[in-house]
Amino acid sequence: MLLRLELRGEADGALAEVFRSQTPEFDASVRLTTEPERVRGTRFEYFDRSAEPAATYYYWIRIKDPQGGTLMSGPVAGASGLIAHTRAAAPWPNPARNVATLDYAIGQDVATAGPVDVRVRVHDLLGRVVRDLKRAREGSGKYRVAWDIRDDRGRPVPAGMYYMDLRAGSVKESRRLVVVH
Repeated sequence: MLLRLELRGEADGALAEVFRSQTPEFDASVRLTTEPERVRGTRFEYFDRSAEPAATYYYWIRIKDPQGGTLMSGPVAGASGLIAHTRAAAPWPNPARNVATLDYAIGQDVATAGPVDVRVRVHDLLGRVVRDLKRAREGSGKYRVAWDIRDDRGRPVPAGMYYMDLRAGSVKESRRLVVVH
C-alpha cells in the first residue's frame, strides 16, 4: 500500500512517522516506521510492505518540523486489494551491502486488459546495464525482486550509486540505490 502526503510548502528536514490500525481509532494504531523518516521537498511517500491483501487499514502520518511544530494527517482508509497505479518503492536496505530488494506493484493503469511485459534492471551512473533482474509478463499485483549486488557475470559490483529500473507496460520508474562494501 503506497501512502503519499503532499504538503503546501517545502518541509526539508522534517521527520515523518506512519501509524496504522484496522479501526479508525488512533489509540488502536501501531507505528510502522521503526525510525522517523526524512521528508524531502513537499512530498512524503511510504510503502506499507506488510499490508495484507483485501484488508482495510486506517493510516496516520505525523510530521515533526525542525522548529518543533507537529502536523498529524489522518485517518485515511485504504484497502490493499485493487492496485490502481504501477509504482516502485525505494529499494531496501539502502545503502546495501549484500542484497537489495525492490518492491513494486503492477496496477490497473497498465494491466487492465491482463498481464504486461515487465523488466527490472540495474544501471550504473553512466546508464550502462549492470544486471537484468527480471523479464516476465505480470498482471496486476504486488511483486518483489532481489539483487545480490553482482553484475550479469556474477562479479560483485564496486561500491557506488546505482539505479533499479522498473518497466511495466508504458510505465518506467527508477529508484536510486547506494552500494557499500
